[in-house]
Amino acid sequence: MSAYLVIGLATRIVARKRDFKERFILASECKGELDRRFNRSEIYSVHEDKDFIVLDLKPDVAKKEMTPFLKAFYDLRFENKKPETNDILKEVSECDSLEKWTGIAKEHKYENFQSDTLHYSVSIEGDPWKVSHVKIDNIILSLSGPIIMECFNHLCEFFTRLIRERLSDFRLTQGLFVYITD
Repeated sequence: MSAYLVIGLATRIVARKRDFKERFILASECKGELDRRFNRSEIYSVHEDKDFIVLDLKPDVAKKEMTPFLKAFYDLRFENKKPETNDILKEVSECDSLEKWTGIAKEHKYENFQSDTLHYSVSIEGDPWKVSHVKIDNIILSLSGPIIMECFNHLCEFFTRLIRERLSDFRLTQGLFVYITD
């Protein structure tokens, strides 16, 4: 089975409380850690019951930003190469709700706009032996693979460009490269 590198937009994050008991005694501490890690800009609404803490992408945030965000992301990610992105943008712009966008993603008709579920490891206090997991439902915005170096030059160039832009105050940044090695 091949591995792929994905850039996804989390639409729902689910943490099972009992998985976090090693670190957190109170549910409020667990909820605080999830907020710190995933919800810094408060784009998720937080729901809780006796077993789970759930972060759902706020529909009003998605409604306001989805189409312009996707256009900006696809322009940044794919530069002049726009595989299927015009079709995705056209279909997304015709919808006006997060529910409809996730519906499009669930159809899996686009490589770079489809639903996926990730089981994400959260290491606890930097201790690699104390790990909890959350389930993240997301929309894949970029799918690259299978992972072999020859197929990743364009993606490594994307990450290199982002790092160079972010650290543009330093001339040494122009010497940075992102690559895969064995």
